Amino acid sequence: MMRSRWVAMCKLNIYLLN
Repeated sequence: MMRSRWVAMCKLNIYLLN
């Protein structure tokens, strides 16, 4: 569960950076 949230945050960060 926690890892899923971390991955989502990472993906969001990459999306924002891109």
